[in-house]
Amino acid sequence: MTAGLLSSIDQLGPSESKIKYMLSIALIAFLVALAHAIVLGLPTYFVLNKLHLMRWWISIICGFVIGTLPLTIEYWRTTVSLVRPPMDEVNNGVYLVRNGVLTTAWWSQTILENSVFGIFGMLGAFSAWLVWRYFPGAPTLE
Repeated sequence: MTAGLLSSIDQLGPSESKIKYMLSIALIAFLVALAHAIVLGLPTYFVLNKLHLMRWWISIICGFVIGTLPLTIEYWRTTVSLVRPPMDEVNNGVYLVRNGVLTTAWWSQTILENSVFGIFGMLGAFSAWLVWRYFPGAPTLE
């Protein structure tokens, strides 16, 4: 979403402030990321901490899932509402939808496309783990 908004900066007229536009997009992106971290990241942290599973690699895996899953679910939800039998969708000779049913190729393509958000989730989760692990007075695993 943010990338699409940023690509339209060149279309702004000379009377509009491009810096103000970019700052407003950055604020929106920050608020979305903050809500994402609070709604999905904090519960995951509490569960992992309660189960004594706070390891850097588990944080990275959970961050990838948390980053990728919401957009994949939303994309699936909107696609399923549009797909009706006997609809077929073919991309480069590969069926993405066959007779109104989403194929494995559709899931693979969707998850691959949304993996960039998973990478952002991995970075955020690893950063959170570093803060948790090395913040003074942080609980240690025993």
